[in-house]
Amino acid sequence: YMYFDDNKNLRLLYGIRVVRDLANKMALFFLPIFLFNIGRETNFLSFLDTLFNTSFSSFQRGMLTISFYYIAYGIVGFLSSIPAGKTLGKIGYQRSFVLSFMSRALVFLFLFLSKSNPIYLIPSMILDGLGAQFFWGGYYSLLSRSAHKKNMGKDLGLIQFLLQVVAVISPAISGFIAYLVGLEYLFLVGM
Repeated sequence: YMYFDDNKNLRLLYGIRVVRDLANKMALFFLPIFLFNIGRETNFLSFLDTLFNTSFSSFQRGMLTISFYYIAYGIVGFLSSIPAGKTLGKIGYQRSFVLSFMSRALVFLFLFLSKSNPIYLIPSMILDGLGAQFFWGGYYSLLSRSAHKKNMGKDLGLIQFLLQVVAVISPAISGFIAYLVGLEYLFLVGM
């Protein structure tokens, strides 16, 4: 018998986290491959050729696109963490989660659109960095407020178990979807 805190806030918080993780793992599991293909097939980072006075191979352009996306995501997240925390204090947890999920839906939409025009990667990485700040700040604050200290390990163990189940199931489902219709349609599933 395992006891964990079972109040309304924690059940909702567990549900929010599991649904978010399911969408992320299904839609973003193949994101590096998707970014690599965009970089390889388009001239998204062609300004680097003139900047470094060289011509990058298609493999190098693909790898640079992956790096560019994640570096920009990290910089936006770093620069927006304090303003997002202050905004979270003003608007509250519920609106913070709404902003996070709306930005996540827009990230998926822009990633889907980037297949036809790679310029949509830019708003995608900006919104991805911003949305993460609104989600994680509210999530950890609510988790620490709602869970009792004596059951914190059990509560975290339960959410980790649920996340591991999602981590096992979602890549297989997303791989099947990507095989049937294409990588870019995973983002619509994530939305």
